[in-house]
Amino acid sequence: MTALKTLTALEYSRFSLARRGNALRIAVPSALFLLLVLAGWLLPSSQTSPRAPFISAILLLWTFAIAVSSLHMLSFPAQLYRDWFLTFPCPRLTLLQAQAASLLKHLRNAALLVLPAAAAVYGLSVMSGRYQPLPAGEFSLMLLAYVVFLVALLPVLVVLGLMIGLMTSRKLWMLLFLLPYQLLWMFPIVLVSVINDNEIALSVLHSPYLSTEAALGYTAVLVLIGWPVCRAMLPHIARSALASPAGASRHSVWPEPGRAAPRNKELLQQSSSSSRLLTLYRFEKSRFSRWERIRTVRITKFVLPFVIAALFFIAAADLQSVLALQQPLFMFPALLGTFYMLVRSSFEQKLLPWWLGFPMDRIKLLGVSVAAVWTIIMRISSVFILSAAAGLGAGWIAERANTESTLLSLQWLAYAFLTYAAVFTFMLCLLQIVYALMKSRLLIVLTFPLSMCAVMQGVLIDKFLFPAESSFGMTPDWLLLLAVAAAVLVLGPSCVALGARYLDLSLFTPNSGKQVKQA
Repeated sequence: MTALKTLTALEYSRFSLARRGNALRIAVPSALFLLLVLAGWLLPSSQTSPRAPFISAILLLWTFAIAVSSLHMLSFPAQLYRDWFLTFPCPRLTLLQAQAASLLKHLRNAALLVLPAAAAVYGLSVMSGRYQPLPAGEFSLMLLAYVVFLVALLPVLVVLGLMIGLMTSRKLWMLLFLLPYQLLWMFPIVLVSVINDNEIALSVLHSPYLSTEAALGYTAVLVLIGWPVCRAMLPHIARSALASPAGASRHSVWPEPGRAAPRNKELLQQSSSSSRLLTLYRFEKSRFSRWERIRTVRITKFVLPFVIAALFFIAAADLQSVLALQQPLFMFPALLGTFYMLVRSSFEQKLLPWWLGFPMDRIKLLGVSVAAVWTIIMRISSVFILSAAAGLGAGWIAERANTESTLLSLQWLAYAFLTYAAVFTFMLCLLQIVYALMKSRLLIVLTFPLSMCAVMQGVLIDKFLFPAESSFGMTPDWLLLLAVAAAVLVLGPSCVALGARYLDLSLFTPNSGKQVKQA
């Protein structure tokens, strides 16, 4: 067995269900399959076209692939096994290839679960009379085209996710990839919103750009252009992202324990007028300042408000265009905060014993951590809504829209902002229940449905909190939003309190129940 195969098997085994007993090997995929079928059945798009379940499956795998590989690369500097892994007598490129290959194997498993679930949704939709079944030959050709497209797409997405190691470096030439990289992240999220809009879903799903022939054309482009480009990028990623153990703290965007502790002591020794709660909150927020010093992040912060303002200026003449833009606008920062909270323990595994050692009540400790993430995301969303409002205001000044239309657009913009803020707040609190689920192997199976619920918050908002069809003159349902906000105020603190009660379980590995040792 070659070194690459050995390292790939080692990396793959870290998240393999084979290590967790036969019961979980059967229970987890079965529960996920049922959940995917239920989610696919409830999506509005599954009622419109036979293509819809399979296109939704591809978009889900797209989002999952690029998110998992990006988060893997971002969390790698803080992993307990990092220094040990980098001491293997292999080139950095071989180590990176092993990580990419293991991610591909996990994505293969995910595809083998998601695609049958999509086929099940298609079968249930046909049996329930939602639409007529496709001819056998056309269905087989469509399924084959989408499967081949996925086979070509997933390796490209893995490398694109790993490229975030370059995006967080100081290489000036990487700025050329900044906008395309952001678009590739946002594309599946935006398209999911579009195909679940009842007014335009049918025309989009039957577009020639989503046809079987187009899928085969995209496959050829990915294989002939995407694969060679990704292969050429791997050595650059390996040199930049897989730094040597000695230089890890210099390039890592996540604080090392040795560096974080002095900062913590310094903060706790501030004047007595600062409460410990406020001090800890400032420290939690300071962790994100490392991101803000990255060149690509600084440029994005400068450029993105102007881009949003320009888009809403163009869309100001049509209320439907404004409504189509506003939900993806707030969905992206909400998902960003959700993904961070989902993998927070992986990012900060080395810091957990030190963090839990604060002389403070666990509810306050966890609440401050949630509040820090919430503040960052709300700050991003606030910039987005102000930029969008500026674009609409400029459109009114330029007489692209009358006063009534502009005021109505601003109402819906405010409604979307407040709705996403309320639901995102609840999802952040709900995710803290994960610590309570660690108490039992049976309960920990519920982690995935909980995570999927948080990740699909945009779809849930669109289905339950926005009207299925909109017309000019229709105003937002502010009473519904008020009821949601009241429910968040009641249920949110309860979720945080339940998670805080079992917060110490985050120090233990799920397999052995033994306390994690710091590297």
